[in-house]
Amino acid sequence: MNKEERVPKLQVNKDGSRKKPIKHFDSHNYGIEVGNLTRQAEKLSKLIKMLRDVTGDKNVTSLGEFNEWLCEKSGFKSPSFSAQSMDLQDVYGQVHNLSKEITISKGDLTPMHKPSPQLLEDAKQKFTVYYTNEEYTDVLSLIQIQKQYSELSYATRMTTLVNREGKLVSPLVNNFKLNNN
Repeated sequence: MNKEERVPKLQVNKDGSRKKPIKHFDSHNYGIEVGNLTRQAEKLSKLIKMLRDVTGDKNVTSLGEFNEWLCEKSGFKSPSFSAQSMDLQDVYGQVHNLSKEITISKGDLTPMHKPSPQLLEDAKQKFTVYYTNEEYTDVLSLIQIQKQYSELSYATRMTTLVNREGKLVSPLVNNFKLNNN
């Protein structure tokens, strides 16, 4: 790898703003989150299919809409009484339990009932840590220092070190005196 290839190139977004350089991406927890979202999407798909089968209405896709449908069809104000009167108490219980496990909505799904790209991007952002402007500047400075250090002779590099105080120490520099008289 060339020394110049290690210098990060400035990346630009579509709108012309600078992309934030990524410091860390927690891929393990992102994978867990994607798995969780996929399972919720499957449950939501199952819920929507169940509601469509029971009601015959393609517009009923949530517990709230199902409650409204039940009350409208039975004439009762209570969805649970409505479900009992229509002999749909088991279905009502299943829909209620499935709804408790789901935190996403139909709008968060693709037409194929998978998590939407926006939902996945939001999850990705949740597990991404970016460099601050100060850290990014420091990294660029360190890359330049590293490049200059690599250009020193082998003997000079072997006698140079960073001490406990974080100072660069070299016998060559310690013995070298400038004539400032």
